[in-house]
Parts: sequence; C-alpha cells; structure tokens
Amino acid sequence: MTNEFGPKIKKGYDSIADVWNEKREWYIEQESIDEAISYLEKGASILDVGCGSGKPIAAYLLSKGYDVYGIDISEKQVEHAKNIIPKENLFVADIFSFSTTVTFDAIICWFTIFHIHANQHPEVLKKLHSLLKPKGILLITFADTSIEPEGTDLTIIDEHTIESEMFGERFYHSGNPASINSQIVKSVGFKIIGDKIDQPGNQVILAMKE
Repeated sequence: MTNEFGPKIKKGYDSIADVWNEKREWYIEQESIDEAISYLEKGASILDVGCGSGKPIAAYLLSKGYDVYGIDISEKQVEHAKNIIPKENLFVADIFSFSTTVTFDAIICWFTIFHIHANQHPEVLKKLHSLLKPKGILLITFADTSIEPEGTDLTIIDEHTIESEMFGERFYHSGNPASINSQIVKSVGFKIIGDKIDQPGNQVILAMKE
C-alpha cells in the first residue's frame, strides 16, 4: 500500500522546507508530549513519524535524554533534521514503505496522519502498532471532521478531506469524526489512555499497545 496523497505532500513539504525550518515552533503540543513521555524510562527509544525539520518535537525529546528516530516523506525536511537527529536514526520514507528491525518504546505521530486519506488510517495504525514494543506508547493526532472546517482558502475534496494552503503550498487534510478515529485506534490493539480535542478540529489520542 502507498499513500495516495504522498507525491503532493512530498512536493509541498520539499517546497516549504526552509521556511518551515525557520518558523516551526511549539503550538500546543508540549503538554501532550510531556504526558506521553511520563510513561517512559530515560533513554527510551522514540520514533517521530513525520519529523519534518526536527523542530520542536524531536529536539525537545533529545534534550530530555531519549533515543530519537525520525522519518519523513520530504528529503529537504530531513536535510534540516540532520542538524538535530542523529543521521543514522533518520529515514526518508512514508509510513507504508518504512522498514526497520528496530521496535520502539514510543511513537509520536503529530500533525501527520491527516496527510494520508482517512480510508487508509486503519492500515497506518496497524503499522504503528507493529513498530512498538509491548506496552509501547502512541501519541497521535487526527483531524476531527465533526467540526465544520473554516477558512476562505479551503477546497472540499470528499466527505473526509479538505485541501488548504500553508506557506503558499496546498495540502490535503483527511480524517473522520473523533468517535470513529478513537474506534480505529482501539480496533488495531491499542488501549486508549487519553482522548481529547485540544483545539477545534484537532484530536489528540494517547494510547498503549496491548
């Protein structure tokens, strides 16, 4: 399986890599990140899926003493990430093509899965589940489509998906109502620890591999 949105998302993030590296800062992630890592031992291995330039999440995790890995579909984003994440722990790949013999204590998937069509989310969750150690922690965000999207630059693609602009490039965002997102997470073998809407349209789920 491949991400049907992949080529467009890769092109967009390659195009904005420099400005993204310059401007990407904390939004509202830190509270959720801190909650996730409270379940981990120091030095635990964490995979940042959609790591981008490595800022701010991977950089923060490294500062806390964790063994951080990163994957991203954008080669140019990964070039920036090499300044933060050890090069041997970085991979240019999407989640479907990513292959490793390593399993992780935790996975962070923040502002990433919505760049994959909602119909493919169950397969993504199965892959993330397979990459975690027993009792591994998953922190993931979803688009909550029960919220009516707002903005003048939006294009409705289908019942799951909108297209919107960021730094002059157009990106797809795809999801389900929050209750369905939660059910998908549970259906592949996760126990949900936390489930919240931290801003309109953004669902944050903290889960443990069963």
